[in-house]
Amino acid sequence: MTEATNALELEPKSIARTSELEATYALLCEASERLRARGIAQWRVPYPRARFERDIASGSVWCWRAEGALAATLTVSSMRPDYYPNEIWRDDIAAWYLTRFVVAQRFARRGVGARVLAEVGMAANAAGVRALRLDVTAANPFLERYYVGHGFRRVGEAEIHGEPSLLLERPSNGFVPT
Repeated sequence: MTEATNALELEPKSIARTSELEATYALLCEASERLRARGIAQWRVPYPRARFERDIASGSVWCWRAEGALAATLTVSSMRPDYYPNEIWRDDIAAWYLTRFVVAQRFARRGVGARVLAEVGMAANAAGVRALRLDVTAANPFLERYYVGHGFRRVGEAEIHGEPSLLLERPSNGFVPT
């Protein structure tokens, strides 16, 4: 694809509404099934729907649209997930924990992920948040390389839901995407 055909008009972030539960949950399940078909256990299938529904109700699920369709979704929380080990990160630093980041397959390799990460970083910085944190399964080295390429660094390893996982972090204001 050339840059001209790769250009994509990504709408600004919106907070997922309860009426969008089915579409956002389906996007998450489709991505999980795709990864599992490649032998990568990124999320449990099916992902606990009740937990996802609670996150939508709390306003922590963010969405991006393009070409009239859901292009990406991400869950953002200022609270460290209970499945992360206590000793990995300093809880006295304001941080956002990014979970369930999915780009729809039809928008893959079109810069959506990078643009979402840039927007989240700017929003975090504006909110006084100093760090962005996330985990990836150790079975998916592509994801670690992807996030490292976007300013994250590995800060630890842990077993999360029975899967060896890597814990990554980046400053909210310290990275400018290329």
